[in-house]
Amino acid sequence: NQGANMVFYDLFADGAKIQIMCQAQHHKVGDFKESHANINRGDIMGVKGFIGKSKTGELSVFPEEVKLLTACLHMLPKDHQGLKDTEVRFRKRYLDLMINEDVRNTFYTRSKIINFIRHYLDSRGFLEVETPMMNMIPGGATAKPFVTHHNELNLDLFMRVAPELYLKMLVVGGLDRVYEVGRNF
Repeated sequence: NQGANMVFYDLFADGAKIQIMCQAQHHKVGDFKESHANINRGDIMGVKGFIGKSKTGELSVFPEEVKLLTACLHMLPKDHQGLKDTEVRFRKRYLDLMINEDVRNTFYTRSKIINFIRHYLDSRGFLEVETPMMNMIPGGATAKPFVTHHNELNLDLFMRVAPELYLKMLVVGGLDRVYEVGRNF
């Protein structure tokens, strides 16, 4: 939103939104109009200033300096349209994360769940380990393993289907309480 001596932005950071209320009277670094001429929707910008409330009572930053850090080179979908195309959402995860708050929240929730599980097991004396992701022979469950090729060693390797064989070896070796938060293919 723009006027001759005032420009508004919505700044999103760390899952929160805050209004940036740029007024020519507070602007101290560079020319006010030049500073805002090249800032568009989706750009990454930096602001320095002070916190206050607008006339409507909304928490705002009143910047003394505005700087374009990185320009957004592609148009973003409008807020009211959203990002609905599933293929685009999965091929362009960064765009999905920018537009859809629910997707961002899923990432935070997953991280909290994994941290809770780790803390729970660690507090009960379990040891977190990492087992190999690729093996020279297929092992684990009865599923057909994915095959990949290691160019440098000229070897076909199998991506693991299940980690239990290595975890059992650790238990047999004397590490009674082990766990792994890892990927299975």
